[in-house]
Amino acid sequence: MGEPLYLAAAARQPARMNRPLAPAAVAPPFGRYSHGVVAPPGGRLIVTSGQLALSPDGTVPPDAGGQAALCLAAVGAIL
Repeated sequence: MGEPLYLAAAARQPARMNRPLAPAAVAPPFGRYSHGVVAPPGGRLIVTSGQLALSPDGTVPPDAGGQAALCLAAVGAIL
């Protein structure tokens, strides 16, 4: 009977890799993850993780507005 069609189609697809995004303007992650990932070529999809209000030098703004601005700046740097 052969293999299922979805397996045969997957075998014909070229191997593609996601590209991690780690901008210098964002503090490095605490674990083994990327701040963002670009989907394989042609996908035009970027996935980001949650961002912390942590500056690259390790400081945290004292107020919620400063923390929000830092989080949004990190997302902007990733994009």
